[in-house]
Amino acid sequence: MTGPIPGGRIEGLAFDLGGRIAAAPMLNPGCTAIGFARAAIGEIVLDPARARLCATGRSLLDGAAVRDLVLTGRSGDAPLRLAAGRLTVDRDGLAATGLAARLGTGDAASMVEVESLSGRFGRAGGRFAGLSGRIGTVPLLMSGGAGSWRLAGGVLDVGAAARIADRAAAARFEPLAVPDLSLRLAGGMVRASGTLRHPATGTAVAKVSIDHDLARGQGAADLRVVGLRFGPDLQPEALTPLTLGVVASVDGVIDGTARIGWAGAEVTSSGVFDYDAAALAAAFGPVNGLKGRIRFTDLLGLVTAPDQRATIAAVNPGVLVENGEVAYSLLPGRRMALAGATWPLAGGRISIRPTVWDFAADQPRQMTVDLSGIDAAQFIGRLEVRNLDATGIFDGVVPMVFDRDGGRIVGGMLRARPPGGRIAYVGDVSKADLGIWGDIAFDALQSISYRDLTIALDGAVDGEMISQIRFDGVSRGTIAPVATGLIARLGGQLAAQVQRLPFRFNIRVTAPFRGLLSSARSFYDPGLILRDRLPPELRPADPVPARPAVQAGVSRNRR
Repeated sequence: MTGPIPGGRIEGLAFDLGGRIAAAPMLNPGCTAIGFARAAIGEIVLDPARARLCATGRSLLDGAAVRDLVLTGRSGDAPLRLAAGRLTVDRDGLAATGLAARLGTGDAASMVEVESLSGRFGRAGGRFAGLSGRIGTVPLLMSGGAGSWRLAGGVLDVGAAARIADRAAAARFEPLAVPDLSLRLAGGMVRASGTLRHPATGTAVAKVSIDHDLARGQGAADLRVVGLRFGPDLQPEALTPLTLGVVASVDGVIDGTARIGWAGAEVTSSGVFDYDAAALAAAFGPVNGLKGRIRFTDLLGLVTAPDQRATIAAVNPGVLVENGEVAYSLLPGRRMALAGATWPLAGGRISIRPTVWDFAADQPRQMTVDLSGIDAAQFIGRLEVRNLDATGIFDGVVPMVFDRDGGRIVGGMLRARPPGGRIAYVGDVSKADLGIWGDIAFDALQSISYRDLTIALDGAVDGEMISQIRFDGVSRGTIAPVATGLIARLGGQLAAQVQRLPFRFNIRVTAPFRGLLSSARSFYDPGLILRDRLPPELRPADPVPARPAVQAGVSRNRR
């Protein structure tokens, strides 16, 4: 038999007939062989095939079924293979389970599997569930699809809800929901579109449209991100594992476009995104006002063009710095090349030396911070240290290491520029009797000119920091006599002599780094520091109370 079928034509259809004509007609009550020489539906042309057709009721008139059906052919120039675990047909329509289709060869093949499908005659359409598959070398996998299909005029239209996941073995993004997937197969072209959403929150991540040429095995996917906001309900790690250990607690928005193209086994991807993060947490401290545009040359590999730029309103790795600019690029293998970063700070500048961070490996990441031309008076004023005045210009180098335990400074050093400057402690002094030399040291600290001052820093950024402060200087006439009468005259002569003597202070401060820098006055108690530096025979007999977490007010009362 040869003739038309819905959407196409069949040639050489043949099967054995057997039955009876009576009050209850019966046609092939058992099973029979069936085959055809050629079948065409739209651009699909099937090769000759044979199968075993079995009645599902009393005879074929009640319904028929085929098990383990396999058909081969072509769609355009691409080889096609169709299979069904079970296909049944009755007066109302058809139903199939275990459907599988493969179009093309090798890694560039398009594949679809459907757990169940049903259709109604006269409507040329029906429902399906358990749809999964991929299109060519598109780096996406579809699963869990369920919806409707319609075949008319050689055009297949599908509407479904499904999930999309990364095809790579090491997933670059988390699975996304597509509740409004629309797909059309016509003229050898597959066109699909939908909205990618975060499954748990329903947040729209991107609009996507896909075009794929089945015959040529090439196509493209265009994505558009509009106002994707990160906040308490959605964080970057919910969309991609690549941000874990890089940023957290992000409050910001992203807009942009991207394109993924494929031809045979070759896949390309690019994109441009604008980001505006009001706040985020990074390994080196909290960041506010991060803005910029990032251009990806390999979006799937997270590789950018060189010299990407971002502005940072404020970052606090221990001391707040504002209005900075960062130059960077993302490299293959989850690496970031930091070309440089600079911020103005207290009349000078703070900058980060070029470095490369590897986020793929569990290894320490190093960063070296340079400080240049920092004005001591402005810096102390910025920290609101009310009991200390200082002048001078400082430069320094602060190497930092970040790992799974946090960040730490290793061998940091700040040094005053010649000719030095002045230090004046103008705060209160402990009531403890420090003795003559302790009193002399305090008097000198009221105003001392220094020639050389260094500050060595070592310790954890989020933990205990050891600061070794060393400076040489001469009192600016602040050392007072220590008593009255004859002792006063002798004391006055001693004070006059001491005024001309150089002092060397070597002070060790141990305190939480961020607390030390942001609230230095809470940890700075010269009475305790000087007591620790005095020889044992000059230390006061009464013990000095342990240093409180927040320094209480004390008054100078030594006489």
